[in-house]
Amino acid sequence: MINPVAAAPPEHHDVPATEAPSSARLHAHIVDAEAICDAYSRRPETLPPSVQDLAPVYLALHKASLLPAGPRQTEALESIAQWIAYRPYLHLPGDPDIWRLAQAKRESLYKLLDGRHLRTTRLTGVQHALDEFAVRLDDLLTLDQGEGCGPRTVRKSVPLAHGLSVSSCIDVGITLDGVKLLASVPIATTRTADASSSHHDASAQPQPQPPLSIKSIADGFRLKTHPQPAHQLQAGDPARAALNGLHAELLSACRQGESLTVALSRFNLGVDDAFRLRLSPQLPPQAATAPMKGGPAVRHERQLWFDYAHLAALGPLDDLVDEPMAQARLRSCRAVALVAVQRELGEMRAAPMSSQEFRVALVTGCAVQLCIESTQLPHQPGMRFQFRVPVSEVMLRMTPTEKTFMQGLIRRLNTDMATLKVSFIGSADPGQGTRTYLSLYDGDPMGCVMLQQSGGASPGPKLSPRAGPPRYAKVPWDRVYSKVLEQRRPPPDLQCFDELRPSRLQPAWPGMLAREPAQHRLVTTVGPGPGPGLNLNPDPDLDDERDSGDDLDIHNDTHLDIHLDASAPPSPVSDRSSDDEDTFLAPFLADLREPRHWTRFSQELAPHCLTDSPGWPAGRTLDIHHADNGVLLHRSGDPAATLAPVRIAWMPHKPLYSAVVGEQLLDIPADGDSFYAAVLAALPREDRLALLQRCGCPPASTEVVRSATLALREHLAQQLDLHRADYRERLLQLHGLLG
Repeated sequence: MINPVAAAPPEHHDVPATEAPSSARLHAHIVDAEAICDAYSRRPETLPPSVQDLAPVYLALHKASLLPAGPRQTEALESIAQWIAYRPYLHLPGDPDIWRLAQAKRESLYKLLDGRHLRTTRLTGVQHALDEFAVRLDDLLTLDQGEGCGPRTVRKSVPLAHGLSVSSCIDVGITLDGVKLLASVPIATTRTADASSSHHDASAQPQPQPPLSIKSIADGFRLKTHPQPAHQLQAGDPARAALNGLHAELLSACRQGESLTVALSRFNLGVDDAFRLRLSPQLPPQAATAPMKGGPAVRHERQLWFDYAHLAALGPLDDLVDEPMAQARLRSCRAVALVAVQRELGEMRAAPMSSQEFRVALVTGCAVQLCIESTQLPHQPGMRFQFRVPVSEVMLRMTPTEKTFMQGLIRRLNTDMATLKVSFIGSADPGQGTRTYLSLYDGDPMGCVMLQQSGGASPGPKLSPRAGPPRYAKVPWDRVYSKVLEQRRPPPDLQCFDELRPSRLQPAWPGMLAREPAQHRLVTTVGPGPGPGLNLNPDPDLDDERDSGDDLDIHNDTHLDIHLDASAPPSPVSDRSSDDEDTFLAPFLADLREPRHWTRFSQELAPHCLTDSPGWPAGRTLDIHHADNGVLLHRSGDPAATLAPVRIAWMPHKPLYSAVVGEQLLDIPADGDSFYAAVLAALPREDRLALLQRCGCPPASTEVVRSATLALREHLAQQLDLHRADYRERLLQLHGLLG
């Protein structure tokens, strides 16, 4: 950690670089700044360990500003900027002389925080943290009229290098006989560390942090591991294992009335050098030899610092939530939040936005946090989520578009939670000591949560297990998602793919198909009629062959052997003029483009256009089954496909289509878009997103059924129009037969 006083030898940006200040003037500046800070250092304000005094920063800035312009000055100034960036709380004393010094160095500090004149490259998160500090400090100094406004502490975000970090801690009810320790007194650590340092502190050359430490809390000790990236835990967590060993050793020493010195000596014999503890110099001497006493009151916690993308989707954060009920709560709240976000996106009437202007993962993660906070008992048994950064704090760091979206989303979540008779807290006021975090590399807001698991009585104040509203406990977590969907079903135009529900009457054939080999599946073809996949060249011998009892193969008489090649010569089938071609092509293009429109032209042509179009997943066919008996009516696509087909079901009595997903049929909105919607719903999500990306569907609309369907229709129409020469022969046949 850099000490700004030692790291910043003395230049003065108030004097042009080409003008050398006189020795008298230079001496006056040095004496003034140093005298003020020297006088203050003899009577400094007492601050908590996490709060840093700005007086040494101003002195270091003054000394650095007097250096000649060059690499040495740039290095000194940048070290001060890095020191500021990684401190969450910076305190401006109430001393009037310090306030006058702050006003005198105001512009110099702003130039340093801006950093452009230094010609150095700062990481995005560092610059965001400095910009935030500059705004808050400017608001504070603007109130000053020269006499100071009393002591003030500026709270700002600090950048974190990893998207997901983990720290484990154990609070144990052990005390020292005859010695009363104040809270937050360092007891022991794996190295001699600055008492004011924390895992967030850093500089141009970050200092190593203690992997294991002990400090005092109210009525006990807190044993804690240093935060480490979650990906490093895949090969095990030696720090957590050492933490558990330390806990066991302290409890054993407590039962025998031994001292801290004896317990730590025994612990150090059985661990690696990296985890060996030594008593802190800040611990009173009598505390080291006092017998330990107390009971087994224990609380286990894991603290996570996370990018909101980890809260918005299944991933490594879920692996760290190792209690079944907490896992169920997280999954259910995530499902509710995703539905609310997709509905709110469906109602947006804004132009396509960049990922910097609107971060879907950020707003979705905030929605998940709000749902979790509002649906867990305040003091229920087992693991609970205690978020340290309120959503209201995160919203202060959002773009205007994101803030507007979040306000509408909170209103929607309030409505959804009300249907479950759950109180929703959507805009909790941040605490005075709330720490906030930013991603070091992209500057996005990050969150922090404590996963608290009680293994006995808490060493803190005892609270009634019925302290919270009992109605929260009545919400069945495994039914939250479905209950919200049933009670708050959106309008058809806003329905999302994950909101499609299974049909009430489920036939048995989807399950049979899913379990049977491909060569045993029921197959048939249909002649001209209302069914899908019209057989334009019916052959009565096919029916005889199908009834002979031999192995049933797919007779796909309507497969179009088409290769979309714009450079291929036109088919010689017809010598029609271009105007005539446009005339017979027009109804096909209109059928494909017009929303909620479906004719026999579409019925015959759409399946082939779909599987021939760019974006259709390679290796998959499109299979259309009869909804009542599962008979395969039509197949289009590559005959040599090896992946599972995309299945939809045709219901002749409506006539509509349903998606076949697994062993179930899904209800699709009953209109002329049902074919396209059923195909998209039946596709695996990755394939659906890839296809819609080729269709030019905006990312915010890919999960909305109606918007995705319109994009697919337009995509197929463009492909047909672009490759009309490849389709000419088949179009002429369809036009003659159906026209």
